[in-house]
Amino acid sequence: MATSTPTFKVILCGEYGVGKSSIFRRFIDNTFTLETGPKSTVGLDHAVTEFNASGTQIRVELWDTAGIERFATLSSSYFQSASAAILCYSTTDRQSFNLVSQHILDIIMHSSTARIFLCGNKIDLAVLQGEQITESDVQDFQIQCDTVLSGTYEISCKTGEGVKEMFADIAMVLARNQKYKFDRSLMMPNIQPQENDECQKSGKCCS
Repeated sequence: MATSTPTFKVILCGEYGVGKSSIFRRFIDNTFTLETGPKSTVGLDHAVTEFNASGTQIRVELWDTAGIERFATLSSSYFQSASAAILCYSTTDRQSFNLVSQHILDIIMHSSTARIFLCGNKIDLAVLQGEQITESDVQDFQIQCDTVLSGTYEISCKTGEGVKEMFADIAMVLARNQKYKFDRSLMMPNIQPQENDECQKSGKCCS
């Protein structure tokens, strides 16, 4: 009997303007646009791509906020059933990094089991404008968060640097986590509830 390919919901989180929709575009068709503002995000919602993670075929369903966080708070349904969250900040915007902690709290509150991956975008601009968030800043943040973060990345949606590698790594973590849960379920004893002896003899249900 054929088994269905496991699907994992992955959500993009972070401040408006850090490049979440650009990450989404790279995920969909590996493109990039310089267009900014509402027009660059209208119509973007979610898309699915398959990955082969060390022989395990999985589907990643990536969800984009489509810029609604600029006007309203994200609803709990956006976080619901998420297996992972890619928490984005801009390497040229200190404020977007400072607010990462608040986004982590939001993710944990609405989807406590989601794996959280920290993603610093726009490293191409950091070279030109000077980076506002250093490697030391990220390392210090990792120490503060302890086991909350499942991975950290620095990418450029404009050049594509690091994007494919990030998604491949996240897919690997999700596939490995799925296998761990499956193996644990096989190890759990299958204990069936025992009926009362008198019930079994009489064939009637006891109250």
